[in-house]
Amino acid sequence: MKLKIAHLSFGLHDFDFEERIESFEVEGPERFPRTIFVHVKVDKEPSNMMITLTVRTKAHFVCDRCLGEFDREIEESSRILYSREQPALEYSEYFREYDDEVRPYSPDMDILDLTKDVRDTLLLAVPMKLLCKEECKGLCPICGANLNKETCSCKVETIDPRWEGLKKLLQDS
Repeated sequence: MKLKIAHLSFGLHDFDFEERIESFEVEGPERFPRTIFVHVKVDKEPSNMMITLTVRTKAHFVCDRCLGEFDREIEESSRILYSREQPALEYSEYFREYDDEVRPYSPDMDILDLTKDVRDTLLLAVPMKLLCKEECKGLCPICGANLNKETCSCKVETIDPRWEGLKKLLQDS
């Protein structure tokens, strides 16, 4: 995804893109079967250019607890400061606090390639723990029944293996 910046005037500019996942070389493209919407906000100044990316799509996941498939809307934003010189004090303080990217750019650059940045932002939007719903009950550890859809009569008795020796003492007496 390339953005032509050569003739952008100073000030704020907004751009909207619609892309397919194939544009971003992501492993497992079946996770993102729908269109990816990217909003790019550019704040161009004489020596700095602040790029804010907002990526939004509906993704397809498999629940970590019950192994059921589900779709969920995801959205994530990131910021990148392109600077011709050392970043201004207000920006460097801000970026130090939030750990965002600062990159150099030269005055003769015509195009910014945002493909990798959009890809990274999209992948950061994927939750670490994928749950179909917050109160997902998961699978029965004995029979494998999906406890969200059915109840099972399995007796689940878990015992910490460190207490196994005490259990034997109770059985012996």
